[in-house]
Amino acid sequence: FASQEKMIEGLSEQISAIEKEMERLIEETGEIKKNYQLATSVKEVGLILGVSLLVHTDNFSKFDRWRQFASYAGTAPFDYQSGSSIKGVSSYIV
Repeated sequence: FASQEKMIEGLSEQISAIEKEMERLIEETGEIKKNYQLATSVKEVGLILGVSLLVHTDNFSKFDRWRQFASYAGTAPFDYQSGSSIKGVSSYIV
């Protein structure tokens, strides 16, 4: 088990170094820093999720409206439905 423990220790050090570099990059850029602080102000959003949000949304610039982002993130249900029906009645015969 000694070799696995050394591997885990080495990987942990690499993870720490990467996380420090992410924090350094965030601190360097004003707008990214601002959006990161806003994102991580949400309960349970930490470094990894905050950075993931910034990366996958191009610093939240991919969306014009909050509804688009909420749909992308899957956090807000909307009443829109797909398919064809007229006043709740399906247009095909079962």
